[in-house]
Amino acid sequence: MTASGSRRRETAGRLAIGLLACLCVSGLLARDLTWRIDTWIYDALLAGTQQDVDERIVVVAIDERSLAALGRWPWPRDTHARLLDRLHEAGARGVALNVVFAEPARDGGDGDARLAAALARSGRAVLPVMAEPSEPDGMLIEVLPMPDLIEAAAGLGHVEAAVDRDGVARDAYLRAGLGSAHWPALALALLEAGTAPPAALPGTRDPQPRQPSPYHWVRDHRIMVPYAPDAFAQVSYLDVLQGRAGDALLHDRWVLVGTTAAGIDQGVPSPLTGPGRSLPAIAYHANLLNTLLLDQAIAPLTRLQQWILAIGLVLLPVMLYGGSAPWRRPWAMALLGVAVTLLSSALLLRYGRYWFPPAATVAVLTAGSAVLALWRPSRSHRTAADVLGQRPPPGVPGG
Repeated sequence: MTASGSRRRETAGRLAIGLLACLCVSGLLARDLTWRIDTWIYDALLAGTQQDVDERIVVVAIDERSLAALGRWPWPRDTHARLLDRLHEAGARGVALNVVFAEPARDGGDGDARLAAALARSGRAVLPVMAEPSEPDGMLIEVLPMPDLIEAAAGLGHVEAAVDRDGVARDAYLRAGLGSAHWPALALALLEAGTAPPAALPGTRDPQPRQPSPYHWVRDHRIMVPYAPDAFAQVSYLDVLQGRAGDALLHDRWVLVGTTAAGIDQGVPSPLTGPGRSLPAIAYHANLLNTLLLDQAIAPLTRLQQWILAIGLVLLPVMLYGGSAPWRRPWAMALLGVAVTLLSSALLLRYGRYWFPPAATVAVLTAGSAVLALWRPSRSHRTAADVLGQRPPPGVPGG
């Protein structure tokens, strides 16, 4: 075989391997087959990254000590009204009261009216909205506060924690609602009430249905939350109510009020809590608030962006393969490609606040190196045979 024919054959082989690699990585990404490995990598990278914390965030915890002093849950509405007045007097910048007030007070007193008046006096307190089935296996309905409380509150926000297939809440949707994504997340509603909304909402846009159903929960502006565990100032509800928490702790602060006591708070599993453990739901909202305040939202790359980056990374070894240099051998090229892939994912997450799932690319690079390793000996044997075939037999002079 001539040298030009050998080069054409080698080029065709590279093109075939490159095309196969592109098809494989595209298929893995399209079917999300490496999702679990990608989440392990993401969780490990997130745990190894120190997250900044906004010191203006304060959690007022409905904890065991508060329950022991104030009695069984739920508490009278007047108790929450007194807490709101105390936070208003201390000069809180905004308050998210993550307690559901969907029905009139059970005691039949004037607690609802007092709570509405306290909300109005505050002017910067927001309440939660949630969706739940109207009956077992029934259609979803939005659970809203009572009308008087809606009118008095500075805003409403949904409290959904976006949970992945493994039950861990890595994401948040900044807007969601039945039929359309009309409710801001509770943390975003708090910022809007406190006159500090983000200039533009971050996150991946979700295609909205052309004919939305009023019973379908629609989400939009998906972001990934970089958790900062055990990093927020926390004070007991009881201490705030009884005036033991000084104004300095509450003045000009973003205050989130919610349950932390076991048995009341269902908790939110996070990437940093480990299997079988969870953060209090109010800590999830505090982390989302911290993310928005510091503009630290992580956005997953779009499917097209993932394909472009992954295809470029799997083609790199194919283009560089060949030659006598040791680093151009199949396994060396695979190690180089895997290292570049993992480093790219880590750097994008740390400095670009983008998440590129690398597992599909790593899998194709590893498998591709094996294909190249098998192709290399067969190519070497063919080349040797070609050379021997062109050599004149003994005793016959060459031309």
